[in-house]
Amino acid sequence: MPIVGKGGYLFDKNRKIQLLKDLNIGMTDIILEYERAVPKSPSDKDIIPKRYNDVLQLAVKHNIEEFLFVYQSAWKWFIHSQKGLPPVIMGRLTGLFLTGPQATITHQGKQIKCTLLPSPLGRGTKGLTLAIKLEMYKQYIYA
Repeated sequence: MPIVGKGGYLFDKNRKIQLLKDLNIGMTDIILEYERAVPKSPSDKDIIPKRYNDVLQLAVKHNIEEFLFVYQSAWKWFIHSQKGLPPVIMGRLTGLFLTGPQATITHQGKQIKCTLLPSPLGRGTKGLTLAIKLEMYKQYIYA
């Protein structure tokens, strides 16, 4: 049973976990350790990454064939993490990401498709309504 929360309807933690299992979807963060320049700030601009998560190793370990990114900042940090460079703040990532919303990365002989989807939040590409975004998400989740 959904509960009403800020910003709309939210599921409790157990329902979210079950939904992800049913859809065969996992979630993780690109940044494993971080600090914030402004405590409790929700902005990615205030994140000071300390260590990236080795998501490609997770892909090999769990036989993951595709990564879907829903935030451009996560996409940029992921691409930066693959360059073997130390983590940097968002403002220093300019020009350090792949062109376009799709890429294929090969890691330990395994090819992993990577796709940047539009943000589920209201901001982002003009003209993309929630209904259009939902249809785009369905293409990848139910493929």
